[in-house]
Amino acid sequence: MELEAINFDIPIGFYYVKNFISNYEQSELLKNIDSNIWENSNRNKIDSRLVQHYGRYYTGRVEEYKRLDIPNYMEEHIDDITDMCEQLYNKSPKFNQVSINNYNPGERRHKYVNPLVYNDMIAYISILSDSVIRFRRCHEKVDVKIEAGSLYITSSSSTYSWTYEVLPSENRRVCITIRELY
Repeated sequence: MELEAINFDIPIGFYYVKNFISNYEQSELLKNIDSNIWENSNRNKIDSRLVQHYGRYYTGRVEEYKRLDIPNYMEEHIDDITDMCEQLYNKSPKFNQVSINNYNPGERRHKYVNPLVYNDMIAYISILSDSVIRFRRCHEKVDVKIEAGSLYITSSSSTYSWTYEVLPSENRRVCITIRELY
């Protein structure tokens, strides 16, 4: 599997791996995910997505607590992503958090920037349907198509200097976020 930086005017440090997992692997991953309990994100009236949190969990305040252990079915993917980060950055994050977000048709991830409590290398696996990520900084706006089964990694300015949002999709989409909480 080869890593490739996207070659247009998007944030430095954004890497995309098309077909990171096959359709069969997506199906098996989804069976494992859906066998667990979904919680309502309850963040606000706009954000109604369903979530599952594993490992260390950041509440948005200073305190942090551990949720359920990271599921075994994620271990191989986390190992592969750690190896990729080693290739890209010559360092390996200690991934200790997995957040799984379920977006029903028409739902979106509203504009967001990652807080500094996370290592700047954050990995995302997108499954079930294609999506579009919109990066914004000042007057710049860049849309990037993310295909189902792909992996994307943000680091440096693509993690902290740009906001990003995921535009609504016509079908259900699940995004697995893998990161290190300091």
